[in-house]
Amino acid sequence: FSGSAMARGKTLSYFAFGVRKGPGAEARLAGVASFGERLMAEDAPVLETIRFKKGVLVASDRHLARFLRYVETFPAAPPPE
Repeated sequence: FSGSAMARGKTLSYFAFGVRKGPGAEARLAGVASFGERLMAEDAPVLETIRFKKGVLVASDRHLARFLRYVETFPAAPPPE
């Protein structure tokens, strides 16, 4: 998975799926791609509205908190027009 900033508050998501070569590879690849598409469709409503606030994360959010600290200190430029 990867994403690209399109405009302020908007991103475009990209997925890459892969399976080992061999008998049934095309069917396995189709299954993995279908699973990924369903997963994103289920998560989209949450991902489109989620907002994070400092100080309200819980202990189980520690990995997210670490990522948010990384993002906060990462050099940034405004997205292209």
